[in-house]
Amino acid sequence: GAGMSVAHNTSSRQLGFVYVSGFQMRFVTSSLRDPLWNALPTSTAIAPVFATSGTGYVTVTTTISDTETDEATLLVDYSVNGGTTWASTTLASASATTGSVTAATGQVSGISTASANSLTFVWDSKADGVTATTTAMIRVGGYDSYGGTVLYRQSAAFTVDNVPLSGPAAQSVSVGTSTATFTWSDVTDASSYTVSSTAGAASTTLSSVTTTSYVDLSPNTLYSFQVRSTDAYGNTSTFSSVSSTYT
Repeated sequence: GAGMSVAHNTSSRQLGFVYVSGFQMRFVTSSLRDPLWNALPTSTAIAPVFATSGTGYVTVTTTISDTETDEATLLVDYSVNGGTTWASTTLASASATTGSVTAATGQVSGISTASANSLTFVWDSKADGVTATTTAMIRVGGYDSYGGTVLYRQSAAFTVDNVPLSGPAAQSVSVGTSTATFTWSDVTDASSYTVSSTAGAASTTLSSVTTTSYVDLSPNTLYSFQVRSTDAYGNTSTFSSVSSTYT
């Protein structure tokens, strides 16, 4: 006799319908997928790296996979209160090893998962108003067009420092007939100083010192000096006022 049975194709998470009529059997699949059966994209652990260039950029790399090879979207949020509340990130850029992706507020879309795909995105913490020295966290969660509950993976806490340094408060120049020594006060948290001068090189960057000397200068000549400070994260002060003197 004729009959009908319904089967669930669990390997592809698609519905299958089997019809039996006499000696003939037909199998038809549907493009429908129940969100409860959908396998969402996964990501590997993330370790955000805060830039040392003064940009406020935070770079994150993770690998996206999907057992059903669906095109994926990765949600990207940040928190500055230990994960109590989260906000969508402003992303400066995003790129993947395979294929092109699109970065928008709080997400990276168009991620190919034909194979495990390494994804790198950059959070612009300054654009999101993180202007103090604080502890931040990032979380990511993948989803695709078939739905399901997003499961987030979050990073450990890391330091964000977007605070400009103060410049050296005091400076002096001592001179000889053909020499000059420029000295300035130390700045807390400074890791280097950049001296701008009309004596010798126009700009010189020095680490962990507060003085620099110049020789072979022309006698009875006016020279000018100024300095700015930079911290380990690339935040800089403005240049100090100009100190000028004759040899």
